[in-house]
Amino acid sequence: MSQQLHVGAYETDTTPKLGTHLIGGFGPRPCVDVNDPLHAKAIALDNGDTRLALVTVDLCMAQRAQLDAAKRRIQERCGIPPQNVLISATHTHTGPAAVSLLSVDIDDEYAAGLPAKIADAVECALQRLQPCELVHGSGQVNQVFNRRWWMKDGTVRMNPGYQNPDLVRPAAAVDRALGVLAFRSPDQQPIAMYLNYSLHYVGSSPSDHVSADYFARVDNNLRRALGVRMAILSNGTCGDVNNCDYANPAPKQDFPNQKAIQVAAIVAAEAACVYHSSAPCNDTTLAGALYELPVTRRQLDPAQLQADRETVAGMDRMGPTRDEVYAFERLALAQEPIEQKTWVQALRVGDVAIVGLPGELFTELGLEIKAHAAMPATYCAELANDYVGYVATRKAFAEGSYELETARSSKLTVDAGPDMVQAALALIEQLA
Repeated sequence: MSQQLHVGAYETDTTPKLGTHLIGGFGPRPCVDVNDPLHAKAIALDNGDTRLALVTVDLCMAQRAQLDAAKRRIQERCGIPPQNVLISATHTHTGPAAVSLLSVDIDDEYAAGLPAKIADAVECALQRLQPCELVHGSGQVNQVFNRRWWMKDGTVRMNPGYQNPDLVRPAAAVDRALGVLAFRSPDQQPIAMYLNYSLHYVGSSPSDHVSADYFARVDNNLRRALGVRMAILSNGTCGDVNNCDYANPAPKQDFPNQKAIQVAAIVAAEAACVYHSSAPCNDTTLAGALYELPVTRRQLDPAQLQADRETVAGMDRMGPTRDEVYAFERLALAQEPIEQKTWVQALRVGDVAIVGLPGELFTELGLEIKAHAAMPATYCAELANDYVGYVATRKAFAEGSYELETARSSKLTVDAGPDMVQAALALIEQLA
């Protein structure tokens, strides 16, 4: 006999004050305006025996210390253990610096307030628990393209340009699956949705305006279309993809943020179709598992570091060159320990597994998890519980290009990706 499932949803405002440095490019960008507010969004679940929380935060990424602190506060105030709370960043490139990366320093004041805002979203979601039933399904959205291409000269290049005459073929596969996990009241009114789609981000302009990018637009569209109280869009494994179809002409931009608006409308429409065509799930199991995975950062060349010190000596932090950024990054990375630990997580919601992975994983790693998972449906949420940079496939390490250039954004050895896949599969097996 299945237990009665309850769900609650709530969001807290995490918009930074003007002047805060945004992250997602080379060098700092003080924000001068707000296109749309940022949020921490939480869906809380309770089946009478166990409680879970699914959380996204409108950030490019967040570091372990902040998210561990949020989980401690959630455990203290709500009684939900850390293994049952999954917190992931959406990966908007127009959000505040919650980590130090690519010569942008963390905003300490902003970062210090994050844990309480994340925890408050969960606590308020729990105060809104109501009976629900679970439905889930999967759709297909053709809005992802591999951004790494083999070129005629035998190299792999990221973002090679639209209809570049030297294009040969994309370097890897993409994942067009849209996962839809929805909770509705006994009288069939939608309450909350947790979506999962592997698209790096779309982009928001101007780049010095705060924005939650297309992630928030999907939520807003579904609120209008279905009357759902909240639709969370988590980001799947998408370290090597984007929304740019380089085999075809560049899209026209007739008005600001046109592409983000269009992509959000397409994703929301497919999510609504999946929702309406999905049957209820009678399994109300809730469970979580968390594993602290040892990882190793790459060794750095002492001679290179000495040259980097000379390069950085005259660096303009507000307008650095690419070489200066990478010199700065290698020097910062040299201060990190060789042996590190990060989180890999799995949650079970009914007969759906949700995996939390701590970096920007290449899509094929997520596809491998999905292909071998011991659950009927599996979602992979990247940038979860920590940030360890790009996590590439073994094949991509040999190919090189931007995602493999050593920096705090790409620091782990070739074993990290396969190790995360195996850890995720083991956790799913444990929950299944």
